[in-house]
Amino acid sequence: MSSRKLLGGMARIHHRIQRAVRIRWRRLCSQFIKMQMRAVGGQLYIGRDCVLEGLEHVTCLGNFRAQDRNRIEAFGFHGGVRYQPTIVFGNNVSLENDCHIGAVNRIEIHDGVLIGSRVYITDHSHGVGDYADIATPPNERLVWSKGPVIIGRNAWIGEGACILPGVTVGEGAVVGANAVVTRDVPPYAVVGGVPARIIKTVQPPGQPARA
Repeated sequence: MSSRKLLGGMARIHHRIQRAVRIRWRRLCSQFIKMQMRAVGGQLYIGRDCVLEGLEHVTCLGNFRAQDRNRIEAFGFHGGVRYQPTIVFGNNVSLENDCHIGAVNRIEIHDGVLIGSRVYITDHSHGVGDYADIATPPNERLVWSKGPVIIGRNAWIGEGACILPGVTVGEGAVVGANAVVTRDVPPYAVVGGVPARIIKTVQPPGQPARA
């Protein structure tokens, strides 16, 4: 065997060992995180460099997978005010890289939801947008929630989308890449744009056409 083949074989073995160690380490870290959550009903995988806050307010009802550099934050205390946040993930929810989910009220992400990279989901904002708030530095404004965020079963949230407070995304809906969702999305609708608007609605089989 030539030295080049030998070195190539050793490099492949080294790569496989590194990959196996990384996988085992992530599984171990995920189990530690699982112990801190309010409840977990299935398998949990949390990728690298994730920021997780207020896990005692987070529930996973089934299998949940979050890739690298995600932020999941349930703020029980901010700016001298106590909150009662809740984040609920359904079964087989998947987050790609660099997403941010923040709650002081309630966020529900139901079964089978797929969330692309760099998605922002929040149920709150800094202030209510009146003159008194605008005259105050943003980091000193009271955190306020317009209402909970609910993302229905089998919805697909495209890369770079923003889901803002008080919004319900219906079952089977598709939110296009980089859309900013400021109002409810009907079931099976495809929305896109800033602010997001309905592009089309997909009619489920066996259901009467909508007026």
